[in-house]
Amino acid sequence: MPSKMASKIANKKANKKPKNLLNDVLNMASSVPAKLLDLQEHGRLESGLRADFVLLNQDLSAQATWINGAQVSGSLQDKQ
Repeated sequence: MPSKMASKIANKKANKKPKNLLNDVLNMASSVPAKLLDLQEHGRLESGLRADFVLLNQDLSAQATWINGAQVSGSLQDKQ
């Protein structure tokens, strides 16, 4: 049975706008696992950290990919 705190958090998240919800999902897939695994150079985009990331378009399809800070595929031009 969920705790009262878990229920409050779930209710708060359920009332978020889609843009904020997407931000939460991206954090859950990047910074949260990195923190849990104590990977201090992963999970966020900051100067001096590893830069492996994928740029998504409005349909959430991969538009471009970077590994170690170098673009390896795609384009910054949005494909319509």
